[in-house]
Formats: sequence, C-alpha cells, structure tokens
Amino acid sequence: MSSWVKRKFEHLRRWREYAEIIAKASKDIDPNSKVYVFGGVAEIGFTVFKRY
Repeated sequence: MSSWVKRKFEHLRRWREYAEIIAKASKDIDPNSKVYVFGGVAEIGFTVFKRY
C-alpha cells in the first residue's frame, strides 16, 4: 500500500477522534453548541477510494 493511501486511510479511520476534539473545543466556546458528523464514513463505512 502506498504511503499516500496509508495517510488517507489513517485520517478516515480516526474520524470519531477528530469529531470529539472538535466537539470539545466547540463546547469550550459555547456550551450550547452542537456538532454534527455526516457523510459516508459516519453513516455507513468507507474504503480509501470509495464511500458506500
């Protein structure tokens, strides 16, 4: 697997971690804020090149 693919896959795999970091930062600014995650990774699944 190429290094480009590995990097992209790693970012996709860590989507939930990133969302939690963003949600916490948002709550620090506005306790009433909400963060929504949408798209193929959050809804169904993914591969590096195609969402299902």
